[in-house]
Amino acid sequence: MKDILKTYKDRLINLSGRNRSLVLKKIHKKRSFDISRLIELNKNINDELTNFLINREKGKKIIIDDPYKIRNEDLKASEKQIANNRKQELLALEETIKELNDLSEEEKQVLTKRKQEINQKYDMELVADKKKIDDKIEKMIGYSNNINYLLREIDAVEKETGKYELYVSYPFVEGRFNDSTFVRAPLFMFPVKLEKVSNKWQISNIVDQEILINKVFIFAYCKFNESKITELDMEFSSLEQFSDDAISGLIKYLDENKINIEDTNKRDIERFVDYTNAKLPSYEAGELILKNYMVLGQFPLSNSIYTDYQYLEQEELYNEVLELLLMNKEDDNVSDEPVQKSDEKAKQLSEKEVYFLSSLDNNQENAVLSTNEKSNLVIYGPPGTGKSQTIANIICDSLAKGKKVLMVSQKRAALDVIYNRLADINQKIALVHDANKNKRDFYRKVCECISTEAMDYDNSLNLKIDDDASAIDEKISYLTNMAEILHEEREYGITLHDMYACSEAITSTEDIRYENYRSFRKDNPFENYKYQELREAMDGIESNDIIEQTYISYKEMCKENPMIDTFVRKLDFIEIQELQDTIIRITDKINSEIPKIELENLEKVGRLYVENDFGVTKQQVINHAHMINQQVNGQLVEQNEDNKWWSPNHWLKHKSKKEELEKNMLTFDERKTDLEKLFIKYGIIINEVIALLKELKPVIREDIFNSLCEKFVLEFDIISDLEKIKDAADNIEVFYGLKNRIDNLSNLQVKILDYAINAVKDHEDINKVLSNIIPFTTLIHINDIEKTKEYNDFYLHFSMYQETIQEIDNLMKEKNSLTADLIKSKWNDKLQLFVDTPLFKEFKRQAEKKRKTWPIRKYVIEFSELLLTVFPCWLLSPETVSDILPLKEGMFDMIIFDEASQMYVENAIPTIYRGKQVVVTGDDKQLKPSSTFMARYDDFDEELATIETAAAFEEESLLDLAKINYPSVHLNYHYRSRYEELINFSNYAFYGGNLNISPNIVNIRGNKPSPIERIKVDGKWIERKNNAEASKVVDLVDSILKTRKNNETIGIITFNVTQKDLISDLLDTRGNYDKEFKKLYNHEKNRKNGNEDVSIFVKNIENVQGDERDIIIFSIGYAPNESGKVSVNFGALSQDGGENRLNVAISRAKEKIYVITSIEPEELRVEGTKNIGAKLFKNYLQYAREVSSKENAEAENVLRELAFTKDRDKKADDMDDIASKLYAKLKDKGYLVEKNVGVSDYKIDLAVYDKDNSRYLLGIECDGYSYYNQPSTRERDIHRKRFLESRGWNLYRIWSLDWWKDSEKVVNDVIDRIELIKGKMKENDSSEQVIVENDEQKAENVELQGDFHPEQTVWFGDRVYVQDNMSKEVFEIDIESNPYNKNIMTDFSKDLLQRGIDERFVYQDFEYKIVGIDKKKDSDRRVNG
Repeated sequence: MKDILKTYKDRLINLSGRNRSLVLKKIHKKRSFDISRLIELNKNINDELTNFLINREKGKKIIIDDPYKIRNEDLKASEKQIANNRKQELLALEETIKELNDLSEEEKQVLTKRKQEINQKYDMELVADKKKIDDKIEKMIGYSNNINYLLREIDAVEKETGKYELYVSYPFVEGRFNDSTFVRAPLFMFPVKLEKVSNKWQISNIVDQEILINKVFIFAYCKFNESKITELDMEFSSLEQFSDDAISGLIKYLDENKINIEDTNKRDIERFVDYTNAKLPSYEAGELILKNYMVLGQFPLSNSIYTDYQYLEQEELYNEVLELLLMNKEDDNVSDEPVQKSDEKAKQLSEKEVYFLSSLDNNQENAVLSTNEKSNLVIYGPPGTGKSQTIANIICDSLAKGKKVLMVSQKRAALDVIYNRLADINQKIALVHDANKNKRDFYRKVCECISTEAMDYDNSLNLKIDDDASAIDEKISYLTNMAEILHEEREYGITLHDMYACSEAITSTEDIRYENYRSFRKDNPFENYKYQELREAMDGIESNDIIEQTYISYKEMCKENPMIDTFVRKLDFIEIQELQDTIIRITDKINSEIPKIELENLEKVGRLYVENDFGVTKQQVINHAHMINQQVNGQLVEQNEDNKWWSPNHWLKHKSKKEELEKNMLTFDERKTDLEKLFIKYGIIINEVIALLKELKPVIREDIFNSLCEKFVLEFDIISDLEKIKDAADNIEVFYGLKNRIDNLSNLQVKILDYAINAVKDHEDINKVLSNIIPFTTLIHINDIEKTKEYNDFYLHFSMYQETIQEIDNLMKEKNSLTADLIKSKWNDKLQLFVDTPLFKEFKRQAEKKRKTWPIRKYVIEFSELLLTVFPCWLLSPETVSDILPLKEGMFDMIIFDEASQMYVENAIPTIYRGKQVVVTGDDKQLKPSSTFMARYDDFDEELATIETAAAFEEESLLDLAKINYPSVHLNYHYRSRYEELINFSNYAFYGGNLNISPNIVNIRGNKPSPIERIKVDGKWIERKNNAEASKVVDLVDSILKTRKNNETIGIITFNVTQKDLISDLLDTRGNYDKEFKKLYNHEKNRKNGNEDVSIFVKNIENVQGDERDIIIFSIGYAPNESGKVSVNFGALSQDGGENRLNVAISRAKEKIYVITSIEPEELRVEGTKNIGAKLFKNYLQYAREVSSKENAEAENVLRELAFTKDRDKKADDMDDIASKLYAKLKDKGYLVEKNVGVSDYKIDLAVYDKDNSRYLLGIECDGYSYYNQPSTRERDIHRKRFLESRGWNLYRIWSLDWWKDSEKVVNDVIDRIELIKGKMKENDSSEQVIVENDEQKAENVELQGDFHPEQTVWFGDRVYVQDNMSKEVFEIDIESNPYNKNIMTDFSKDLLQRGIDERFVYQDFEYKIVGIDKKKDSDRRVNG
């Protein structure tokens, strides 16, 4: 850990010759200006400006006057002086002529020539003076332009980082440190402000900011001179404490602190001479001389983060939070998988778990919830996915739970956006961009937030919020159960939704299916079969056009001749003949023997044959005869003696009984012999016939053969059966033609066909019966489900669906609004512990001081606990964190980093030490960190790296390191771009198509302008710039500013700095001769929405992350050079990570992209480039061309060919059965209907298109797969609808239950809705968005008070100009354009609704006045239907 922190510390301070705050070898026009140049324009500026700065005088000092005014004044003065001199000399000549009389002609000629010489002399003098004046003016204009370049850079840095870095540096230190390192550094830095008024450059002191000693010089002095300096004060509110010669006093102060600089005691400003490495002045080691250079410039200051590292290093301060980030150790909270996979159902969020300030989508809610469940977290936020909204709600959730939060970003815009999003709780938030510049604002806000009115609290809010949360959760559970009941797989094998889709309800005895269904329901022949089994069986039947008739014919043949299906195979002609011959022989044999047969005895013999499979020997027949005889005649030979031999009767009957027995024995034997003969005779006959039957056995089925044999041996007469077999043989050709067609039928299919045949009298009705089998079976299952309690609950909630949705929406809005009050109340309640204490009184006194106010850091250290109760949330840059916050472990419960892909790890470490939990947000597909304002040293001793520490040494950005050791969640819903074409390329090329993008409501295939417009010019790439493109950009900006209808914001992006500067210069030049443009352009350059910067910008591709504008203009720049060749070097795009730069640039637009180019994409030879950035650049130019030309198919081809598209969910593209049926019905009615509308996975099932207006009228969503497959109930029923409606869609939900009950009514309802929307559009003469409320689906109604005239008052979509009556500052507010998004508007914006021009009003104790309303055109207004 120690080695890591030391390496990070060394990366922070650039003490090399590349740091202009340490070694300023030459003046760069974008970074600095040598004030000594102005002495030739104003000799007094030396003393005047020096005293002005040192004494911190108020007011403004002109450093460059209006050159055009000076030129006129100097010319007039010169002309007047020369005219006077000419006049005097000519008068003198005239006097001479008068005094001389009688001049000769020669003398007259001499004097005339003299007069000409005088005039010529003064004419030449006038020309020389004019040239001298023009040279002076040209120089003034040049200086003015140099200062303009400098100020432009200063403004850009302040807008980007919040840091204001314009100083007059005076004097300088020049020489060499003890190790001979050369130094030429500012010593003191005076914060100033520059402004140009009426072509005059004026400078003023920023007296609220301290005069600074150059910390970079001090750090370098310590390092290179190997000295240690402590307790050196480097910030001064004034220099009064020093002697009259403040510079001498400061030099003495430094000397007392062991910083030795030789003072020359000269104070006149010296000319700054440029040095080169080859021509540096000669100084001895350790020789440091004071130089009186005075340079106006941008000087990056030494980083306070470095001081934090020194303290961390000295005190060896480490903690678990740092270890979890920097050390590759196992952590129970870290998983290899994201918190939620995209194809998994999300955990159902409970409103009791979270506190939101505004509406979120499912991914955003999941992110907020994850911050409660994970110790640390990474949130991936691709462009326009609402990352700021998510962060704002994480802050809100944490504050509501009593947590202190620090939100950190290096980009000013990111902090401003969060501050704006948290407008309702701003009194609990401290936003500081620059510790010096923002000090007065900071103390003013402290005073405001500890006023009596600001400290109100209400302890009942928790109970109200809990009640709302419970009600929301309960109603969400109803919706969850609804979906589960609809989509739970039943015993039937399908869901209730699928049952509704494949059947129609029978609700009346008038239904023609009623009687058939009653009959079917009684039998319910298929109750044990699953739907899929029935469906597959029916599909097989329905797919064969003749199978039904074939089966009917087959069954009729079987009915007419039961023996029709006797044969094992189809017989040929000879086999048939042989079979018929055999049958004749069998028949003849049977007929000849029939008279001799007694069936009773035949049956007895036959049983023996049946028992022995028709194979019996003679002995078996004899034995069988004996057995039968014994059974029939056995009583004849039974002896029935009483065994009472002692009885006389016994002996008296003995003889007669013996005689009787002998007689019976003789009879028994005779009968046995007769039976033997008869059985043997029958056996012979049977054997003969069976032998003949066996001749049939090879060609008839075994069961038929056995049946014939059995019938023969038992009944003897099988002639009719044989005749049927003979007849079957005659019809075998026909029969097998039928049989072959039905042999593949399954048992179920046979059962279905049998049922159908048996159920009808007329075979023509079979199809009707077949078509009813699945629907009727399904209806029975639906009926069974309807008998359950769960269905009754489902039906109740289904019937109340719209009311439930509206109640949830209202409850969420109420809870969100209460949450802001809860946060303020909870922290105000904590603040009561401090009120009336001496600490609080001093805290308040220090804040109210007008002079000698403490630095913010001192104030924070002194009143840390109290201040963090007043402001439990802070929004700061990493540098400002170290500037104003003490290095205290666990000072904040949560640290949130935004735009972390652009933040070096080392900049974040001291901030992280101050927290208990870390949330890192960013996008690894966007820009990496940039060392624009400092050189960064990332070399490290590889021997220091281990498995545990390698990542900490090697990864550049905080995001890249955090994603290794922290779990992650993703934001996937894109909100920025109005048209999907603006973001599709980014989605497919960089995010695998995973972004959820709303389909366009307006279709660019019609007469609407394309969202991407390509403008081709004949430009040349010369000296790394393209003049033709730059001129076209200026023309386009001019046109937009003068003709725009909705006051769209504008951004210009170039692909290199030179082109950026050229465009900026040309924009300024246009303003010099076009007053209307100048006025519009200057207003646009300083435009804000609240405190959020929305001004026009001109930036190169490296500096646009975090920005968004309505209109983005690209100047591609690259073009043929003088030789007609196109460069293959695409600057930053060709470098490693160039594709990320491209991704950022192409994802900035909200409404429109203009691509100004001089080349066709095919002219770019990128095949051999190493990195993918240039290749994707070519792809994008192709895509832009196709979209601009409305070649939609070609544009989609470009997207499909991108290498990073994901495998699609095929099932998601399958049409729901109900959607398919509705699609067909609407098409039949003549409507233009499209399926699965949208390019991303966020599709709408059906959309009705209006060709005349080139837009979709209605989006239709069903309750099938795409409905149920949403990750959560909130997403399915709340967020998705809200998201799509916010993008302009009119949505209509089709429920399968409604369709099942009455599909025609559903169709008619849809048509009514379509016609209503068309009528509203016609009414409003608009092809833009028209919102129509459902009768049962009312959106939030905007309450109108009295007579309402939107054309005269503030309304949705307007831009409002509001004046602060105290400061007289005018600022702009853009009112949300969609009334349905009123819930996400700030309270201030809501308060503006329905107010009129010049109306004064009070908001939060401040008075304001509406000074202007910029109305949207009527066709752009969203009408509340």
